This record gives sequence, C-alpha cells and structure tokens, in this order.
Amino acid sequence: ELLGTEALQAPERYLVSDAQRHSSFLSEVPPPVPGKPVPVLKQWKGAASSATNKAFHEVVTQELWNDIWSGHAKQPGAAPAVDFTSQIVLAVFAGPSQASGVSLVDLREDGGTVIARYALDSQPGASGTAADSASPFGLFLVPRLTQPIIVQEKIQRAPDGPTKWLVQYKFEPLHPLPP
Repeated sequence: ELLGTEALQAPERYLVSDAQRHSSFLSEVPPPVPGKPVPVLKQWKGAASSATNKAFHEVVTQELWNDIWSGHAKQPGAAPAVDFTSQIVLAVFAGPSQASGVSLVDLREDGGTVIARYALDSQPGASGTAADSASPFGLFLVPRLTQPIIVQEKIQRAPDGPTKWLVQYKFEPLHPLPP
C-alpha cells in the first residue's frame, strides 16, 4: 500500500525534517501496486541544469513556470506553453550528481494522496569525480492535482539489494481553482 498521510507518522526513520512542508525519511514500504496511475503528459529531463541545488517545485502558475524555466535553462528562451487551469509541472532538480537525468518512475493517486517516485538515471562511464558532476533534472507535465503530493527518491545501495524510497518533499494540497 502507498504511504498515506497517516503513514508519515508511522514507524519510519526520519533523516531530515524542517518547516511544515518538508520531511525526509527512509520508507520501508515496498514498491506500490495499488492506486490509480496519473499520466505524465510531457517531460523535459537531462544532466545539465543551471539549477545546481537539490530542489522540488510544484509549478502552478505561468509566472512561477517562467521563473523556474529561466533559472534552469542553460540557453535563453521562453518556457514551454502550459495550461495551468488543467495542468501543473512537477520539477525535480537533483543537485550535484553523476546522473544523466531524473525519471519519474511511478506517479499514482491512492487514498487522497499522490505519490511521485523518481530515480536518477545512470550515466554510462561516470567516474564519480567532482569534476564530472552534473546537475540532473526532470520537469514533468501532469494533470492538475489538488491532493497532497509526496515526492520519493529511489535508493538502492547494492545492485541486487532491496529498493527503498526516501521521502524528499511533501507538497500540501492545492486549493481548487475558482469556476
């Protein structure tokens, strides 16, 4: 079963916690099977963002989208068109890493909560040195979600070891748009 709001207080091991909207902990819950998948309508991802710090954004306005896009894009240009009355953008900036991008591996709604699980894409031939460090990102256009969104990163310490999910961020529910 997916982590719901109640599970956030369950016997999870907290690693980081700050103000009301963010907490990180290691989930012992196996990958989900139930729940309703949420489609990813479009994605932009790669290894080279100008946003070099780890960050998560739920982009719900054109103004914020323009700011996120211009702060991330290495080349000047307008942000792609998004209809924010029916869509939002989930933005994941991984910070310094050897990864070639960020993939959204599972996005589903279960019990009034949306779980967004992502993984860093491996970069063939990465040497692991600071000089080779990139700033991988993933920007995901999805239907407008009003439920809380829990963003989890795939953690696998050994190739044949169990997959665990580190909660990186929790977005509070959005207020519905006025008619």
